[in-house]
Amino acid sequence: MFENNKDYKITDNTNIEEFFKILICSYEVKESRIFDLTKVESKFLLDRMREITIKKMKNENKVINKYNLNEGVLLNILFNKRDYDLKFDLVVAIFNRRSNKYKGVEYGFKINTLPEKQICIKNQEIINNIKEYDYTQEKEELENLVNMINKCIIA
Repeated sequence: MFENNKDYKITDNTNIEEFFKILICSYEVKESRIFDLTKVESKFLLDRMREITIKKMKNENKVINKYNLNEGVLLNILFNKRDYDLKFDLVVAIFNRRSNKYKGVEYGFKINTLPEKQICIKNQEIINNIKEYDYTQEKEELENLVNMINKCIIA
């Protein structure tokens, strides 16, 4: 995703680690304090917030695009302006990534996305510990797997 981000001086993925880190933490949170977008109630609230925000932006003649009206923006409105930060400590969502790689795929291929579960901690007080994740071994294993797959496909 960094490829489309103009805020970083990233020329290719070789220097990406200078800008981003993977963190690992443990946390404790009550079920009732989770805003879970895999559940109908939370998704309905987010969808309703989207409808209200679109109407307001149109009334104010504001341009609506993927940058000023995405999930993150709507969640920030809920948490920062609608006091959801007083009700919830954490947001859970599942995003479908890489669906654009399958556009135009024919022959009834139904597994066309890569679901990605994301957890966004809104209240840092629920974090027990946090540290930088060392993914060196996984990175090497993934690179070896990609090389092996490429050899099988090209051969």
